[in-house]
Amino acid sequence: MSDKPAFCPFVPTDPLCLDKPDDTPTDPTRPVDGGDKPTDPTDMNKMDGGDDHMMMDKADPLMGQLTFLGVALSHSIWAGANLFKYHHSDSYYSNGDLMTAGTTNYWKIGEELHEYAGLTIFGVISITQLLSTLGMFTEINMMAWAYGVMAYTIISMIADLILLWGKDVAFGKAEDTSSAASVVTAANATVTSINAALFEAEAFALANHMMEHQQHENWLIAQMINLCGEEMDDCPEGMKMDGKKMKDSDDKAGLFRQAYFGF
Repeated sequence: MSDKPAFCPFVPTDPLCLDKPDDTPTDPTRPVDGGDKPTDPTDMNKMDGGDDHMMMDKADPLMGQLTFLGVALSHSIWAGANLFKYHHSDSYYSNGDLMTAGTTNYWKIGEELHEYAGLTIFGVISITQLLSTLGMFTEINMMAWAYGVMAYTIISMIADLILLWGKDVAFGKAEDTSSAASVVTAANATVTSINAALFEAEAFALANHMMEHQQHENWLIAQMINLCGEEMDDCPEGMKMDGKKMKDSDDKAGLFRQAYFGF
């Protein structure tokens, strides 16, 4: 006879009418109903992230590869478009030339240094990243990102300092009461242009860094798979021990980064 209340046929979803779960403890090594093989106790590790392939199952290596490819391409295309289209006109930096009376145009030097660096470095990285996405030249791609981005960061910092110096020079010309009206106008326009250039560069860099941050683990796992295989048994000779550690770790991407880059 059922111990459920008499009103259950009318409100079967009431908590008092629901079937009680079977609290009988089960042995994970006993055969599953209808099966011939016992369940593997290690399968329980999947519930708490202990399975070796859990991180691989959650990762999206292709998305990481495509995101980094997009970042590299956007850097190089943006720099090339500025150099050869938007800033290519002889009159684009004319205010800086007028203000300095034909001496050193720091605005032009700073911008072109930044853009040539972006075009050259990220043009190379775009090629290596495309090849890595196709499963080739992974180690070269990792070195290109590691050393290329470091070089680009240093060059960009130098370019920004030059632009800031040019802004200071232009501001001084604009505030100089002995400056001609045309020089004051050119100096004010130069300050505005340098501010816009700095803002554009920093906003562009921030957007790309956010995308890299969101996908850096997927990208690292993609490089790891290219180099070591899904089972991490085919790592380069110098990484054999690290490959074993990675296989047994929940933080495979972090250990791979440490093994390859040293941090």
